[in-house]
Amino acid sequence: NREITIIRDRWATCERWKGYYVLPQGIKLEDRVVKTLEMLSPSNGEALYLDIGCNDGILTRIYADKIRVKHVYGVDIVNTDIACQRGIKAFEVDLDQEIPLPFSSKMFDVITCCGVLEHVSNTDFVVREIFRLLKDDGYAVLMVPRLDSFLSILLLLLSYQPPDIECSTKRKYGVIKSGGVVSGHVSYFTKQALFEMLRFYDFEIVDYTESSLASAWELDRKLLGQSISIFDKFLCLFLKSLPFKKDRSIVKIKKIPIYRYSKSLSK
Repeated sequence: NREITIIRDRWATCERWKGYYVLPQGIKLEDRVVKTLEMLSPSNGEALYLDIGCNDGILTRIYADKIRVKHVYGVDIVNTDIACQRGIKAFEVDLDQEIPLPFSSKMFDVITCCGVLEHVSNTDFVVREIFRLLKDDGYAVLMVPRLDSFLSILLLLLSYQPPDIECSTKRKYGVIKSGGVVSGHVSYFTKQALFEMLRFYDFEIVDYTESSLASAWELDRKLLGQSISIFDKFLCLFLKSLPFKKDRSIVKIKKIPIYRYSKSLSK
């Protein structure tokens, strides 16, 4: 399938916008990853952890270290062989095939699914799988771009294409600087839409935070050796300081307790 080949090539070779950069002095994390880490809680070490979208396993290992787990699993469409070399039991999976993930129901204490749902056509399938795989007392952390962010609204008002919203699988059109690698996003979430979907599938929202795309953009420019103008610095500072409507939604969820679920059905 040509589209699957394009997706694999994009993610197997892309070294940018993964959420981290490997530097001589160590790994530099983007703000969205730092915020995700803050959602994760240490376990007793015997917990089972699954990362949906593990890629090469670098972030998966960072998340696993924060959770303090020994048993780490992952799925992705690319680089699962590299993830396995990092001690992750990783499986190559194409979520758009809508085939149940190769794990038992209620197997995992913690699941992360960060930067994945926006790449999947049937997001309902993935959310249902998270519910199936998560233990009743477990939790999951999801991260998606926020369609109704302040930056997206501002760019629309200026007649530009918002970040991550593309009309081509080849190149970016209608943005401030055309060209570049496309994100490949096919599903889009406002904060309200994300919450409604999760609640529809019997999850409750435990915690929520947001991250600005500006911090990732600044880091990317610096690492590429590109200068940032005074205006751009001011704009980034403004976007990062916004208390709401930032570009990435990060949410921690749990299953609705059985007694509450049964009570709601009886109404």
